[in-house]
Amino acid sequence: MKKNNILLLLIVFFVGGILLGMYLFYPNEKKEIPEFEELRVNDPAVTALYEMANPTDSVLSLENVYKKNGFSNEFILGCAFVNYLKSHPNEEVIPEENISFTIHQIFGDITFAHDSGYIVSDYLCAFKYDKGTKSYTYLKGCDGSLNSYLSRTLVSAKKSEDEYILTEKLIYVKSNWDSVIDTEEKEATVSIYSDLNSSHIIDEVSYLWETETEPTINVAEYLDKASTYEYHFVFDGENFVYKDLVKVN
Repeated sequence: MKKNNILLLLIVFFVGGILLGMYLFYPNEKKEIPEFEELRVNDPAVTALYEMANPTDSVLSLENVYKKNGFSNEFILGCAFVNYLKSHPNEEVIPEENISFTIHQIFGDITFAHDSGYIVSDYLCAFKYDKGTKSYTYLKGCDGSLNSYLSRTLVSAKKSEDEYILTEKLIYVKSNWDSVIDTEEKEATVSIYSDLNSSHIIDEVSYLWETETEPTINVAEYLDKASTYEYHFVFDGENFVYKDLVKVN
């Protein structure tokens, strides 16, 4: 009888230990799942991050970011240049360490190389790197592509303890006016695509290019058909840095 009692007690302690371990372990596991808080798209922190990640509206400068879901060396440098010039608009010669510091603020720990390049924006259109002086100069006054553009808008934003996720809707708009302007064709056509790959056309709008202004197409009219992208900003111990742009659909 005593042996049975001892065996029963051992079983009780064994099962109890397992249950206690499950109680202590699983709550900790659940805490590791990030909880997101929904934010207004015009929240100042959201606006600041979105503007930081978007140094330009030009198709020429954003094409690779959207098509490849990655940051080219030229985009990294151009993004840093625009953000730097916003707060240093009159600086004509910029030491490379200032650009390096700005890149770190925007992208965190990312691989890049100092080089010359282009970015179409209100602040500059080209930057030139001088290896001898380890500094940059830049050129203003360029325009983007006149017959194509992106129409984009933020539709939602959320934040966890260490990440922001901003959701954007996008359409790609392209006019054929440059191909009909020297012909007898009176109508030009604006084609609206769901993304920059031009693989899916969602609408076409015609207009008389000689007498009518080219219609402005707003993504708000095509939200259900526009492509969806997510911007991911992750806290790196100092700042929320731009880590990824992901196409959702």
